[in-house]
Amino acid sequence: MILPGRYYFESRYDSNPYEFLFFLIKYWFSIFPIIIFYTSYKITISLPLLLVSILIFYILYDWLCSENDKKDFYKKTERVGTFRKSVFLYLPFLLLIYYFLIQNIDKFILFIAIACLLIIVFKIHNLIKPSYRPITFLLLYLIKPIFFVPLLDSGFNDYLVFSFLYAIAYLPNYFLKKVLNFESKSFFSSGIFLKLLFILPMAFYTHIYLYFLGIQVFMTLIIFKYRQK
Repeated sequence: MILPGRYYFESRYDSNPYEFLFFLIKYWFSIFPIIIFYTSYKITISLPLLLVSILIFYILYDWLCSENDKKDFYKKTERVGTFRKSVFLYLPFLLLIYYFLIQNIDKFILFIAIACLLIIVFKIHNLIKPSYRPITFLLLYLIKPIFFVPLLDSGFNDYLVFSFLYAIAYLPNYFLKKVLNFESKSFFSSGIFLKLLFILPMAFYTHIYLYFLGIQVFMTLIIFKYRQK
């Protein structure tokens, strides 16, 4: 059965359900409390909106990742996964559900615009040389949390700053690995250290970011222990 996220699950996590679950909790679900904090939608509406947003995101991301893996002349490693265009059949139904839940044409158009931006940036990322990709990588990681911006009713500036800091925390390791071909073992270049360094100051005046950092630290420890087995 082809579901949104299947290609990403198979190609990036070698079909390991634990690794993929850890990633979902650490990367996506840790953002949920922040969105719920800044939205005026009830949790019975905001939670389904978050889940539908992720499903739509992965329909697009699976397609773009499969293109990246098949058409990237600069790629040195082979990635294998199952992608079929039939997954796009989910898209109109999910968009209908999204619009039915959000009940705001401006927010719906903003969501479509962000989705189009994701496609454009990833297409550029697939075409350019690896030495230029840190820029598009940063933009892609910035777009991921911004996918939830239409749900916000307050805290736009704080959330955009958070999104940028969250994205930039992943940049040093990407640059070292993909551009310099160097596998860093240093804690000080790790995503978790940089997230703590960049985002902890925000937690002093908006405590919701403590929940985010707590989930990040907890899941980092879980992943570390799991990979030691």
